[in-house]
Amino acid sequence: MTSLSAAAAVAADEGRPLFIFFTANWCKPCHRMKAEVLSDARVRIRLARFIRVQVNADSTEGKKAWQTYRVSSLPTTIIAASDRPDQVARRIEGLRTIQELTEDLDHVIEALAVPAPPGRERLSGGGDTIPRAPEAAPWPWWVWLLAGALTALGATIVAGHWRTRGQRRLD
Repeated sequence: MTSLSAAAAVAADEGRPLFIFFTANWCKPCHRMKAEVLSDARVRIRLARFIRVQVNADSTEGKKAWQTYRVSSLPTTIIAASDRPDQVARRIEGLRTIQELTEDLDHVIEALAVPAPPGRERLSGGGDTIPRAPEAAPWPWWVWLLAGALTALGATIVAGHWRTRGQRRLD
């Protein structure tokens, strides 16, 4: 989401906290954090509990939010409770590693008692969630065995073809 007001409305409806990521087109650490940290599976599992919004600090709405949340540098992440979107529950400033951000998110999840999203189960001993396993495997074991054998046979045939390509028979 890119509209902070729309994200706040959704957060209030669903009872999930806001994860507000302040960025700008010119901010290289912001782009690095998006590419390396926010896209990581461990972080994304935790972020599924939040309503996420990315705010461009150079936009009109971004400048207003910049003042509302008293942002001083980029990248900055603000976490706000769903019932109090104008109050900061946690401020995360600067480029974070995956480990640092997962720890920060785990603290917020515990402090705000953020429930797991529907269709996910909590892992024992941590704040991670995993999708529920399907009721039955889609293919029996022998189908996978046959597929592997056919793949190996096909690779052998193709490799043999490429080895003999361009050679003439002397019969």
